[in-house]
Amino acid sequence: MARRRYQCGCVILKGQVWYGKYRDDVVEQDGTVTRVQRRTPLGTKKEYPTKRLAERKLEQTLCRINAVEYRPGRVATLAEFAERWKVEILTKGKESSQGADKSHLTRHILPYLGKLRLDAIGVENQQTFVTHLADEVSYKSVLNILSTLSSILDTAKN
Repeated sequence: MARRRYQCGCVILKGQVWYGKYRDDVVEQDGTVTRVQRRTPLGTKKEYPTKRLAERKLEQTLCRINAVEYRPGRVATLAEFAERWKVEILTKGKESSQGADKSHLTRHILPYLGKLRLDAIGVENQQTFVTHLADEVSYKSVLNILSTLSSILDTAKN
């Protein structure tokens, strides 16, 4: 279902950061389409000194949504996708690897990142996760846990 109309969004300056507000369609778990409001940082006042420049940046973000071929996306949380990943990907590996990966998921990844949506997990979230892990486990364990997280995120991206 294509969008019924073109949207321009709204640009707001909070402190020294420009934010863009717009609506996006999301397919829920039961298959219904829900329209949600998004607020995304566009840049700082130094990068975009005028509101018009910030609006141009928002237009670049909205071009995907305003396209004729736009279809609402299905975005799950990391915990929801991890359940599918366990069934579809993890079961095809060695049993020793399965045990370690399940442990990484239940003890480290899901408690810290499980409630985040997959599209919200970016470089910043991953770096804070690494910093959090460095206080708890050894360097080699951090690498192993990140390998498991990377496998999950790569599968989700594909």
